[in-house]
Amino acid sequence: MMTGVILAGGTMRRLRGIEAGLLPYAESTIMQRQLQVMESCCSEIILITDDPRRYLEHVPRRVRVLADYYEGRGPLGGLHAGVALAQNDAVWVTGSAMPCVSPAAALRLLERMLQDGSLACLPDGEHGAFPLHGVFSTRCLAPLEGLLQGGTVEPDWTALLDLLPVSRYSEAELAAEGIEPGYGLRIRHAEDYWRALAQDAASRED
Repeated sequence: MMTGVILAGGTMRRLRGIEAGLLPYAESTIMQRQLQVMESCCSEIILITDDPRRYLEHVPRRVRVLADYYEGRGPLGGLHAGVALAQNDAVWVTGSAMPCVSPAAALRLLERMLQDGSLACLPDGEHGAFPLHGVFSTRCLAPLEGLLQGGTVEPDWTALLDLLPVSRYSEAELAAEGIEPGYGLRIRHAEDYWRALAQDAASRED
């Protein structure tokens, strides 16, 4: 099993005055749907945020809501907290407001990471590797910590991936196994929300 980590730091996007994660979706909310889907293949879920109080009333008690160790260090600061506190050896990392995440894709990524002996496995599409649906080994903690301690500039995903042996799983490979693109959709704008609703409607028709 894996630990699911949701990175929910920074300024939350609002649509019509509502935080994106709290918008209606699939008879609940985007956040509730994302948690439900991730729990199908994760034995624990950790939500990392710079403001834990903002989420406590919106998530079940079984979800661990934690703050960054390294404040103001962007998504890698959140990844560090999740990796450091995960109870499993692998973490599936997603961003907030991602209702279409795919457990099937995450399990394929985990399998390839273990087969290759790498420290991460990422889905790879036309725009390159996508960390916010990737699976990471907790063994990446040491290089991640070194990176976060190494300067005042906020490090980006590329800086971390350059330090790790990384496997990739192309979207074409995933599609060949029946996993279509769309799992990486993150709600940032109204167009993203309508696309997510359309994907949910299409999945119900299949």
